[in-house]
Amino acid sequence: MVSCSSDSGSGGNGGDSGLRGEVLASLGQNVIVPLQERFAARAAALETALVQATPEPGGRDAAQEAWRQAMQPWQELEMMQLGPSGSSLTVMGGQDLRARIYSWPNLNLCLVDQQTVEEGYDDPDALQAVVGGPLGLWAIEYLLFNESAANNCSPLNTINQDGIWDAMADMTPQRRLDYAAALSTLVRRRADDLVAAWAPSGGNYIAELTDPGRSGAVYGTVQEGLNAVSDAMFYLDKETKDMKLGEPLGIINCATATCPESIESQWATRSKQHVVANLRAFQALFLGSSPGTDALGFDDLLIDMGAPDVAADMAQAIADAIAATEAISGTFFEALEQDPTQMEAAHSAIRQITDLLKTDLLSILDLEQPDRAAGDND
Repeated sequence: MVSCSSDSGSGGNGGDSGLRGEVLASLGQNVIVPLQERFAARAAALETALVQATPEPGGRDAAQEAWRQAMQPWQELEMMQLGPSGSSLTVMGGQDLRARIYSWPNLNLCLVDQQTVEEGYDDPDALQAVVGGPLGLWAIEYLLFNESAANNCSPLNTINQDGIWDAMADMTPQRRLDYAAALSTLVRRRADDLVAAWAPSGGNYIAELTDPGRSGAVYGTVQEGLNAVSDAMFYLDKETKDMKLGEPLGIINCATATCPESIESQWATRSKQHVVANLRAFQALFLGSSPGTDALGFDDLLIDMGAPDVAADMAQAIADAIAATEAISGTFFEALEQDPTQMEAAHSAIRQITDLLKTDLLSILDLEQPDRAAGDND
């Protein structure tokens, strides 16, 4: 009975042992968990920096750099929304932690401004309890990098109609920093929650990748675990390619030639770096680590299934997309205005990856296409 089990796990369930299980465990232990721990450390550093920030010239510099440093591993974790970080409505084992850490593209700017006026952020616990309240790294970006003295509420909103916003002009910079500091406390707590949820001494979600199929497991088989990882990798298709590049370029969901208002990082102008981080995370999941390191990833499964050419094509497509994105001159705002062909080249390069993802990789490894990718003719 045991000898009939394929090491490659090529059957419908993907096998509960052999190379597929080793790849799944390796991705959890060597890619996902270390990245969560790195983000938690940088979230703590951001909290410290914001507590020390001041509105004087140069007083926000350290906090802004801490935000950039925290966003780098987070943008990699955007590609890894499985288990606790994922949505409780759509992801197996989801606990909605991502939504509390980074709410892009959903942010009510007017509500941020209203709470800045009301100082409704003295108690982080109370702030967390506000239904629909803006949370996370994107709200912090708005508060920390926004240089405008204006707000994003309509003229009829109370803070404008009653002159409240204008009356507190001298206090706005400090209040924004205080608000951002409170939000950073919540981000640090959620980052710690994410680490604890995966730790063997905590929620032990890592066991879902190292020992799927056990009694009470979220993933009944290794193949279900691999499907969860590949589903998360479709972030590159919908969010990175379509939303972060396609919408600003006017390719999708844009009624004008371009839509710069759709650019992800509106105030810190880090959109290019965010896309590169997304790509490097996809690369780490595909190769099992950074290039040049011998580690188990999806490429090993393709080779094991007799498709080394597909593995090589995907690895090259990823490298090409990283190079094309890094080659964009300046920020996305500058590129859209001066030479959008650079962003178009990056979009096209990422599409080469997602085409391979949707066709060869899913087919050869017998993985299921996530529901959100169904009907996509892109």
